[in-house]
Amino acid sequence: MESKTRKTPTRSGGTQDNTPTKILRPENNQSNAQTEESAKMVVIQGTAPGLQVILDRPKTIIGRLRSNHLVLDSTTVSRRHGRVTRDNSCYEIEDVNSRNGILINNERLKPNERRLLFHGDTLRLGDQQLVFLNPYAFGNQAGISNITFDREKVRAEVDTLLDRLPALKKSC
Repeated sequence: MESKTRKTPTRSGGTQDNTPTKILRPENNQSNAQTEESAKMVVIQGTAPGLQVILDRPKTIIGRLRSNHLVLDSTTVSRRHGRVTRDNSCYEIEDVNSRNGILINNERLKPNERRLLFHGDTLRLGDQQLVFLNPYAFGNQAGISNITFDREKVRAEVDTLLDRLPALKKSC
């Protein structure tokens, strides 16, 4: 599917990105490489379970308005509820002053607060529950701790423990 960026002027003098958003309905079962490798939001509970939006633009708006990139048709969802911002392979969610707020993994996001999203995070917007999926998270080593051990120190600690608990020692 080829999509061209379309920009239209706004009243404030800026431009608005009107590029079509790729939305996959659950019944489409497309096995397109881009959709399998791109980060996405998937509705897992609410009015349209299985509905998903590919997060392939710098900003994705989620809410009840038909002009949003991901439309959640529920009275508990604000017209403009949240915004997902993409910076390379990092994604952040922001509550844009919604009435019912956003919960990330059951933790409330403050209005206008931005929070980094991680693969598998669940989001609740009103009575709608979504999951954030980012397959790039597994290839990106940023944020992953490297744990190293001092072999001699570990060996000394194990020997001390075995001296205190002789029943654990192997008898050869």
